[in-house]
Amino acid sequence: MSDENKVSESINAVTGLVKAVPIYQDLAQPAAKELGTGLGHAVHFALKRIGYLAYGWEHVEVFLWRKLMEKLSNVPPGDVVAPPPNVAGPLIDLVRFSGGDESLCDMYANLLATAMDSKTAHTAHPAFVEIIRQLTPDEARIISTFSRERFFPVITIRTGPKSNPLSEETTILKDFSLIGEDAGCQHPSNTRLYLDNICRLGLAEIQGAFYTAPGIYDRVESDARVVELMAAVPEGGTLMLHIRRKMLAMTELGLAFANACVAPHGRPLAEGEAFSLGYYMYQ
Repeated sequence: MSDENKVSESINAVTGLVKAVPIYQDLAQPAAKELGTGLGHAVHFALKRIGYLAYGWEHVEVFLWRKLMEKLSNVPPGDVVAPPPNVAGPLIDLVRFSGGDESLCDMYANLLATAMDSKTAHTAHPAFVEIIRQLTPDEARIISTFSRERFFPVITIRTGPKSNPLSEETTILKDFSLIGEDAGCQHPSNTRLYLDNICRLGLAEIQGAFYTAPGIYDRVESDARVVELMAAVPEGGTLMLHIRRKMLAMTELGLAFANACVAPHGRPLAEGEAFSLGYYMYQ
């Protein structure tokens, strides 16, 4: 059936509804007319894609079976248990609408594997399903870096008058980090937004402590965007710049989440492995 025929069928269906239920006539007629326009075509097929992206149970079952066979490969068959319904039920439903994104689907599969191993099932908190649901694919990539990286430097740049800089400081760059680039985010320019959401979910926090180990902040402070901002404040003027060094740290909830949903099954992160404080100080 051609696309034109499909659109015609939709228009006929709306028209039939109007005739059968007259009370909706005034509301439905504009929609039926607009469906035949160029914009109507675009909206119609954009909405239809939602149906195409929603996987059926057969697809989800095959996907999860393959993932679970991989993740539970070292678990004795006798230790495999049925996952709690309050974890598995919402999880399977969300996998259907994940659009096949690898980062999010892998988190769902990791969580389900955690829930199906009798030795780790108690760590598969139902709230973790909801946390994954509130993550973008890029945020999932950032969280995954907690299992690979050790240091997460963050800086804030402020400017103020030399006469009294602390009392009248203005923030010109807040909580700048390269973790978006390091994580391979598709939209690294949204890194600050991603970090805000990750911190909102309680998985991490930006602390006032800073690393004292040499070289930790070199990449961040020599980034072209930072250098450009620094150059915008001329030397010898009335303003001065102040760079405040910070660090991104995983919370206890974040560590539990990473162990259940990110780390390879059977190889949990120990506290301190997810991020290393090194030598640090509070300012």
